[in-house]
Amino acid sequence: MIETIEEARQPVAKVNNNSYIGAKTAMYGIEATLPKASGGTSNPVYTEVQRRVYSLNYLIKKYEQKIAEVQKRI
Repeated sequence: MIETIEEARQPVAKVNNNSYIGAKTAMYGIEATLPKASGGTSNPVYTEVQRRVYSLNYLIKKYEQKIAEVQKRI
């Protein structure tokens, strides 16, 4: 089970939370007079990475709780 936790942590460690940078808003020129988009940007790849990181973190916590119970009883 410890190997499973280490394996699950590997992809999580490689993800950088600051890797996604949104579009900038123009302050000057013709672009500044155009209407601005409402809402947020849609990035399905980033959303999928966030979902997988969340599920892996949940799985890691569950395994760590199981290991802690076994170690406490030993």
